[in-house]
Amino acid sequence: MTKIIKYFISNTSLNHMLLFVLLMAGVLAYIKIPKEIFPDVTLNKIIVAGVYAGASANTLDKMVVRDIEDDVASVSGVNKVESVIRPGRFSIILTLDDHSDSYVILNKVKDKLANVRQNIPPDMNEPVSSVIDHNRDLIKLSIASKESDFETLLEQAKRIK
Repeated sequence: MTKIIKYFISNTSLNHMLLFVLLMAGVLAYIKIPKEIFPDVTLNKIIVAGVYAGASANTLDKMVVRDIEDDVASVSGVNKVESVIRPGRFSIILTLDDHSDSYVILNKVKDKLANVRQNIPPDMNEPVSSVIDHNRDLIKLSIASKESDFETLLEQAKRIK
């Protein structure tokens, strides 16, 4: 180990050359690595949502949500089932396994929902299921002014956009 240290101490030009190569490799790597402002994010989640106007949360839980939870929990690839029940509506969020195809599981969930359709009240619309996409705006901006009119504000908004 001491021989290596002595070698680099005596060869300062080699040290400078290695430093230059490392710096150039770092700059080249920085330039070549792809960068995105809005990277794609996969959540591996499916949402099942339904509306039954006028129903309380307890009624929805007893009549609809428990049946749907039991059926979709048996689908292979579903890791976790979470429910949010509010008066008149419900949402069931299915967390999928890491390496599962969300659209294949979505089709299986839709098949399970078709089977549950006979158990839900006839005046309720069929629950809707979809894959959750994480497409959100990076920033939301509002422009207001007491002096400027609508057209001027619209031009400024287009310029800022």
